[in-house]
Amino acid sequence: MKRIFLYILLVAVLAMVSSCKSSKEVTSGTSAPSASMSTPKAAVEAALATYSDWEYLSVPVKVEVTSPIKQSLSGRAYMVKDKSVYISLRFIGMEVATVYVTTDSLYATMKPGKYYLAEDLASILADVPLTVGDVQSAILGRMFTLSDKEPVRLAREAVAGASSDAWQITLAVPSYPDEKYSFTGRGADLTSLAFIHNGSQAATLSYTAPVTTVAGAFAPKARLTAQIPKASVDASLAWTWKDAQWTAADIRSWKMPKGYTRVRGTDAVKILSSVI
Repeated sequence: MKRIFLYILLVAVLAMVSSCKSSKEVTSGTSAPSASMSTPKAAVEAALATYSDWEYLSVPVKVEVTSPIKQSLSGRAYMVKDKSVYISLRFIGMEVATVYVTTDSLYATMKPGKYYLAEDLASILADVPLTVGDVQSAILGRMFTLSDKEPVRLAREAVAGASSDAWQITLAVPSYPDEKYSFTGRGADLTSLAFIHNGSQAATLSYTAPVTTVAGAFAPKARLTAQIPKASVDASLAWTWKDAQWTAADIRSWKMPKGYTRVRGTDAVKILSSVI
């Protein structure tokens, strides 16, 4: 389940590595009110109540990687709710990478080296019912459910955490008995999303305190920590919510690049391993 997030960050890391070889904060929106709730159910219900609906989103993003290399890229993300995510990333003013996720595919270009990815989403996710909407929620700092798509279920599953106002929700991944995903929070704030394999955390997304936008509460930053072959990944996506736009005027799509070499996801990991 963590793989789709690693694919997105893998493209960013490869672009950074290649750019560095060839070229040699977030204050946004209004802080969402935090609250100490009497029960875990009440806290989760309060968090869900801050989620307003949206249809289109264009927002500046900064990708900062501290492992396996230390570098950052800035850019902009363009999203259509439940349908697509397009991210354009720049290094010293030049576009170096794009990532485009749709309901059935994942595409990417890495301009340094002239590589591109074109993967069937089902082959990446296998039988895990992760949708584009779930990916959007995960990187923007919102809770979701994989199976029944009923957020109200989250409040029913909430249990007390380590402190008086902390809570946790652990849910099974459908079709994968050894896989779980777990949300943790404090008061009405979501603090993390963990992917669990055989009882151990395989990857974690940690969130900073949410801010309020015209479309409700979102996290200013999502930090991913995970393991790939021969390297640990520690990277974050930081969103500048004060400059977000909510119309369809600037939505992007991906085009097949000319003169580029196609690589598979496993090949991209090998390329990364050979240069870090």
